[in-house]
Amino acid sequence: MKTAMRAALALLLVATATGLPAEAPAAGGDEAAGEQAAQAEAPTARALYVPPRLGKPRERVGGGVRSLQETGPELYALVPDHAGQTVSAEPSLFWVLGRELPAGASLVFTLIDEEQVDPLVEAELPAPQAPGIQRIDLARHGVGLELGRDYEWSVALVRDAERRSNDVTAVGWIDRVEPPAGLGASPDARGYAAHGLWYDALAAAEDPALRDELLREVGLERAGPR
Repeated sequence: MKTAMRAALALLLVATATGLPAEAPAAGGDEAAGEQAAQAEAPTARALYVPPRLGKPRERVGGGVRSLQETGPELYALVPDHAGQTVSAEPSLFWVLGRELPAGASLVFTLIDEEQVDPLVEAELPAPQAPGIQRIDLARHGVGLELGRDYEWSVALVRDAERRSNDVTAVGWIDRVEPPAGLGASPDARGYAAHGLWYDALAAAEDPALRDELLREVGLERAGPR
C-alpha cells in the first residue's frame, strides 16, 4: 500500500512539473508487475527427447489399409522423422499394429544395410497376440549393427505372397553410434533420450506415461492402441 501511494505521489509531481494529466496506477499494479516478472523468469519445459545434431532427415513411412471397407492405418514404425540412434549392436525395434491381423495375412520383417544389396534379415514374424505396440529384438535374428552404418528396417503386412506389391509396409531407419560423452554407465530412459538415443530410450521407457511422452514429442501420439 505504501509503495502504491509513493508511486501516485511521484506521478502527481511529474504532472505538476510538465503540465500533463496524471494517471493513477491500477489497483494491484505492483502485484501484477511482480507476477509478470515471475512468469518471464520461469524456465520453459525441457524436451524429453533431444534429437542428435547429425540425425539424417528421413520421411516417416506408415502403412495404410487398402480396402474400401476399412479405415485408418494398420502399421506404424515407432521412429522419429530422422534416422534414430542407438549405442547397442542388437537393439529393439518397435512398431504398431493398429488392428487385428487380417485372416491369411502374415508379417515380414526386413533389415537392410544401405551399403549392401541383399537384406541382412528377411524373416516372418510371429502373429501378434493383440493389436498395439510390438517389439522386435535383433538379438533373436542373429544380426548385429556396425558403427557408422545406415540401416533401413521395415515390417510388411503381406496379404498375398504372390503379389508383394500389395503389401502394407511401415519403414524406419537406425544408426549405431558410440556412446556420447556424459551418458554414464547405467543410463535410464531419460538419460538416453537427452543424448538423442531414440531406440535405447524407448526400450528403457517401462513407464507407459514416459513412453507416451516420448512418442508425443516426435508426433506419434496417435500411432495406434497402446
